[in-house]
Amino acid sequence: MKKTLLLIMTALLAFGTSAALAGCGGDNASSAVAETAAVSTKDSASETTVPHATNTATTAPATTAATKPSTATTTAPATKPAQTSRTQTAQTSRTVNNNNTNNTNNNTNNNNNSGGSSQQSSKSTPKPTNPPKQEGSFAASDAVFVYNDRQVALNSDMDTVLAALGEANSMTTAPSCIGVGEDKTYHYDGFTVTTYPRGDKDYVMEIKVLDAAIATAKGIRLGSTMDDMTAAYGSGYRTFGYICAYQTNDNKSLQFFVEDGVITEISYAYKVA
Repeated sequence: MKKTLLLIMTALLAFGTSAALAGCGGDNASSAVAETAAVSTKDSASETTVPHATNTATTAPATTAATKPSTATTTAPATKPAQTSRTQTAQTSRTVNNNNTNNTNNNTNNNNNSGGSSQQSSKSTPKPTNPPKQEGSFAASDAVFVYNDRQVALNSDMDTVLAALGEANSMTTAPSCIGVGEDKTYHYDGFTVTTYPRGDKDYVMEIKVLDAAIATAKGIRLGSTMDDMTAAYGSGYRTFGYICAYQTNDNKSLQFFVEDGVITEISYAYKVA
């Protein structure tokens, strides 16, 4: 009953208001009433729905805000730093490679400059050379045989030699190579002395060294090399097969029998005219 009376009173009040406004403006008044009703309705609706809208607005921004920051925090930063890292790595790699290339070029240039300096230095400063090897020479005195500080000259009287050297260990004979009489060979320790006959005497024609313990006056012995020979007597020798002969102007010679560059026999010889 109370609700019915309330509704009737509300209707009467609305009707009275509408009638009063109708006499002041016609259509304008109607529009004003309509706007007033609409505003009233909107105010009522807003009062009724605002709490829900507020909840929705509160919820939606919260959700959106939570979602966006989360995405920005977990996805974007993870992607950007990774891209930045690759870029920085590539740039760093290029920088290091460029630096290495520059260093290599600098080292190469330095080496080239150093090589050039060395070449210029070597060109400007002649390299030290070994002095030329001094070559020996042969003289007439080198054709004299020396044994125990006693000298035996070619074409000398054998009686004089026997007096200097003493009796030989043995003596052999053979028909003379010059066609008259006999050639005699006296055998000593390490060497032999061969004579040729002339008149009633024998003269020294050859002295042959058979032992390495006996050396020439300039130290050449059996087992010495050709280099040793030329260092002592020079290269002015003549060759006869395996024999290298140094000759004097009076038909005397010092001869070395050489095999494979090594001296295996030494003899002093006189060419009988």
